[in-house]
Amino acid sequence: MKNIEDLVSPLIQSQFPAFYNEEGPLFIEFVKSYYKWLETTGQQAYYARNLIEYRDIDKTVDDFIIHFKETYLKDLPLTNKTDERLFVKNILDLYQNKGNEQSVKLAMRALFNQDSSVYLPGQDILKLSDGTWVKPKYLEVTVSSRNRSFFNKEVVGTSSGSKAFCESVVKKRINGKYIDVLFLSNVRGNFIYGEQVVETSNTNTIDAPTITGSLTTLDVLNGGQNFAVGDEFDVISNNGKNAKAIVTEISSETGRVNFTIDDGGFGYSNTANVYISDKVLGFNSLTNSNTAITSFATFEKINQQVMRVGFTSAVNAQFFAANTILFAQGNVTVSNATAGILSVTLTSNTVGTVRVNNISGNIVAANLVFKASLVDLVYNTSSNISLFTANSIIESINSTATANALILSVSTANTTRGSLLLRPISGNVQSTNTSFRLVSNTATIGTVNTYTSNLSFTAVVANNADISANGVVIGANATHLGVDSVVNAFFPNTIFSYVVGLSSNSYANINFVSSGSDANFEVGSLDNEETVLLTPDLLSSNNTGSVPFIDVNLDLSPNNANATGYGFVKFPGANINTTLLDAIRFNSTTIGTISVLKSINPGTDYNIDPFVLVYEPDVAGYKRKDFEISISSPTKLFAVGEIVKQTSNASAVQLNVTNFSGTAANGSSTSTFEFSEFVFQSNGSSNIATGFVFSSGISGGNGTVKLFGTSGSFQNTNTNGYQLRTLTTNATANVVLVNTAVTISTTAVGQVKVGSNSTILNVKRLSFENTFSNGNTIIGTVTGASALISSVVEASSSLPIGQNADINANVQVANAVVSAVTVLDSGFGYNDGENVSLEKPGSPFIVTAQTTLLNQGIGEGYFSSTRGFTSDDKKIFDSDYYQEYSYEIQSKVPFTKYSEVLKKIIHVAGTRMFGKVILSSDIDVSTDVSSKIVIS
Repeated sequence: MKNIEDLVSPLIQSQFPAFYNEEGPLFIEFVKSYYKWLETTGQQAYYARNLIEYRDIDKTVDDFIIHFKETYLKDLPLTNKTDERLFVKNILDLYQNKGNEQSVKLAMRALFNQDSSVYLPGQDILKLSDGTWVKPKYLEVTVSSRNRSFFNKEVVGTSSGSKAFCESVVKKRINGKYIDVLFLSNVRGNFIYGEQVVETSNTNTIDAPTITGSLTTLDVLNGGQNFAVGDEFDVISNNGKNAKAIVTEISSETGRVNFTIDDGGFGYSNTANVYISDKVLGFNSLTNSNTAITSFATFEKINQQVMRVGFTSAVNAQFFAANTILFAQGNVTVSNATAGILSVTLTSNTVGTVRVNNISGNIVAANLVFKASLVDLVYNTSSNISLFTANSIIESINSTATANALILSVSTANTTRGSLLLRPISGNVQSTNTSFRLVSNTATIGTVNTYTSNLSFTAVVANNADISANGVVIGANATHLGVDSVVNAFFPNTIFSYVVGLSSNSYANINFVSSGSDANFEVGSLDNEETVLLTPDLLSSNNTGSVPFIDVNLDLSPNNANATGYGFVKFPGANINTTLLDAIRFNSTTIGTISVLKSINPGTDYNIDPFVLVYEPDVAGYKRKDFEISISSPTKLFAVGEIVKQTSNASAVQLNVTNFSGTAANGSSTSTFEFSEFVFQSNGSSNIATGFVFSSGISGGNGTVKLFGTSGSFQNTNTNGYQLRTLTTNATANVVLVNTAVTISTTAVGQVKVGSNSTILNVKRLSFENTFSNGNTIIGTVTGASALISSVVEASSSLPIGQNADINANVQVANAVVSAVTVLDSGFGYNDGENVSLEKPGSPFIVTAQTTLLNQGIGEGYFSSTRGFTSDDKKIFDSDYYQEYSYEIQSKVPFTKYSEVLKKIIHVAGTRMFGKVILSSDIDVSTDVSSKIVIS
């Protein structure tokens, strides 16, 4: 386009003919001046010459702005003093952003000079499975100064070559040990337990940490019962924590033990010892030289002497069989040594191993030649001689005692005469002219012709080892023993399979050994609870040298763990000159009746019900048993199972004390007496008075204490300087007043047992300290029956409290046994190959498993946002406000003021507009004062 001159006046003179320069110069000057005037601002020529520039909003005249607005901002009311030129110039941005947040902000700023924001309700609509699931991955590594340098860097395993980006490094203390944890992202490959980790930018392994491993898999050892696929467990370990696993497979299995409470007993704490027999031994022929002893004793050790003997150079080793007697008669080093074979394992016909029970001497001396004690018997018979066959048993007919033997081999001379190789079982079947018969066919009879010992089956001892079996008896009945803490295998079903009780000296022959293992439980909850003061240092308990105190003499014999004292745990050096209270321990313990079992492991492969013993040694040692109470004048019959009580007053002593000061076992100061603790007043060489705390009221070191079970006479400290001392709180106090004219109310509690009647109540003891006594009234809490107590004795046949719980153990088919689990969360700090417990909150059963540490650890996972969850910030779709096509303008300007305008210029068809007034102040307090207004 041709350029347009800005000014016309300079061109005027050239527009006139030449003669005007001579004849009309004044006229030319006039016209020129006129055009100069027209070219001044505000005159026609000025505007005409700039029309092209006026197309530019930045250069146009103000009068033209209205035309730009009419063209580009039709119906847009500019109600503020915004720069109209700038707004018109940028109106394209508004239109191009129509339908998004930027167009709203531009419009609100242009129209009202106010900031605004846009909220999209669709962003907070609940959408199923819309959350982002994050599953952490990490490496547990040894502590190293280099670990911190891994932050925000890529790391690589030196053996596996696996790579990952290290997001953070965290030090953790897990069960007393420190580990560093590298949290990872973008993991490629699997890191390996035991390899080193370095940066990809620095592969030098100096000070590089080693992967200590994270829990990767769990192999189920015992699957518990009553679980379901999907059940989640906490993985319990002494080393690691926070791991979780989930059940992936279940099955039904036989040989599981179901524990039920038949009687919860009394006197148990939550930490009572639980014994489940490792083996159940069937037995018969129990004997004892003391005819008054008819059984094995609880907690006594039984032993079956067993030697394992390897032999070589055997002559026909197949004749070395169970029940055979071996002997070394006439051997140079051993004279007349004998042993009975319990079992045999043959490697060949000349080499093998026998397990024997030494009868006399030492049959297993090295290089000893031992011989099988067999018999060659020649006999006559009128019966069918072919019926006498190997492995048949014969028995004597006319001997004075029953005798029998096993036929090992047979040879016949003719139809009426033959010979037998026998292994004697019992008695003497081979005396001349003795008649014998087959046990399986008593009509088949033979008569001994000649008898000779057969000593030709020999072998040479190559090696031997003592593999004697032993265990501790925890329960017994007429035919079976429950044995715990079993060492080595018991051998049953031979004439030499006897065991001996090392305390009772009882003997019995074992005919059965059970299978099964790992069944267990813990005491869960208690009923009938009370807190008592107990000492574990009973005469029946052991000292630090494992010698029962009752066996330690005052002259310190036998030897114990401390040659200068009696071996008390609290004070091993205590001797005859030590005050007993300085040596004996006292513990405050809560005891009660077992009501719930927990952490139940039903075990595996049981073939007979195991024996169960729950034992509280510190209580059972007191030997306090149930009651047999004679009553008179009963108002009605008491009901079996009901609780009975006796309330009575007992004499007591009340002491007023000052300056009480004590120290608890954990080192903290104590401000009052402890219930039931032992208190005493000493003159320096002996106690002048003792008692037990019934109640106390101490404030600021001053107050009163009531004592029961007192002995001696308490004295005013001001009189002789003797202070009151306590055993548990280790406190001292000054006695300022002694009142012996006080009583305390005590309640004895029990439960009526089977066998009670109108004159005798058999009562289960439910209180450690308080007992029933003559002359008091006993009352039933259910029936309301009452009676006068005539006499009270302990029921001698009952078990002591702390040992009297009856937990039934039945072997059964268990359903829903866990057979496989998957690790949900690797946790931290677990060891490779350790056995762990899997516990489900609320379940009484546990699962046991073995850990494997292979690769990087995994977390249980979490949603990084609340999307997909019903919550206070995620709403349900309502087709109105909460929908995908709604939006809310948040501003100080009322919605009604801008809604119609914005609808015309930026609102998109098919969407819904809402408005919200936001008022703010300088103290940053926001208030929503609007209701929702809708425009669509």
